[in-house]
Amino acid sequence: MTKSFTQTILCLILLCACGASKEEEFDLIMTKAKLLLTQSKCDEALFELGQTGYRHYDAKYLQLYSSALACKGGFSVTSLFGELADLTTTQAGILGSLSGMASSPTTSSTNKAFINLQSAIDTLLYAGNISTVSAANRAAEFNSTDASNMNMQALYMVLAQLGRYFYLHGNTNAAGKKGARDTPETNDCLTDYTFFDGGAGDSQVLRAFATGGGTITPCAGNADGHSELKDGAPNRNKYLCQGVILFNNLLDLLSNISLSGDNTSELQDLQSNIGDLCTLAGLGAVCTVKTQSVCESMAAVPADLNSIESFFVVVFETMLTDL
Repeated sequence: MTKSFTQTILCLILLCACGASKEEEFDLIMTKAKLLLTQSKCDEALFELGQTGYRHYDAKYLQLYSSALACKGGFSVTSLFGELADLTTTQAGILGSLSGMASSPTTSSTNKAFINLQSAIDTLLYAGNISTVSAANRAAEFNSTDASNMNMQALYMVLAQLGRYFYLHGNTNAAGKKGARDTPETNDCLTDYTFFDGGAGDSQVLRAFATGGGTITPCAGNADGHSELKDGAPNRNKYLCQGVILFNNLLDLLSNISLSGDNTSELQDLQSNIGDLCTLAGLGAVCTVKTQSVCESMAAVPADLNSIESFFVVVFETMLTDL
């Protein structure tokens, strides 16, 4: 579509808007926003959508609004599809494979692209103005088709954001090997492990046991985490929870949509894999929490923060290695 043709269409939309009803004006704004996104005019599309007021219960509006935010976040479904064909979907390979995608290189959690893609994801996860995130709660606010469409869109964005998260905090190289990039950081663990009071479930005990048994590698120390996830780092709990929430929502989305194709169908196996890992470790609520604010409230309680750190050992450090 040429620029001049798009401009002509936009002018016609504006002309047609004169005398239109409220709903007709809304439809015209949606059409205009879609056309702007075809030109990758993310901010302009968001501006248009902002004219309608935020619509918590309009699935098509929310999907388009999310797409505009994802556009600002440098996310492309087309590009992601091209990489999904090469995605390793085994338990031991999925996180490294995601971090090795072309869209994954990220400088920090305050990077604008990272923040915008997270906002795009949250637009869909909290659709229907729900306060507790889950596919079941969204399904209670929307019809099955709309809920399914939003879940599918959110799934692809979550996959991309997980790639960015583990590229950043895992210090992965292009092959998705943890602790192998060493620019600008040199961490071999995702986070610091701070709990030790003699209990078998302490995060330091779990890390040492897993390292000694060869389950996680490298990560041979308790104070070798990424700077954003080090003990005492500003917003540490927020960033720890981002990883937990993204992953738990990935599993929730996978269990509530129908996937086809060799690669996507294998992703569904992760539901049982992670469920077993968490259950065997006795980590409780951290295995199922899908709401950022709830997770951050948990992280303010020492025992629950220990569970979150233990989740990183049992799930993330185990699934993301240098092998």
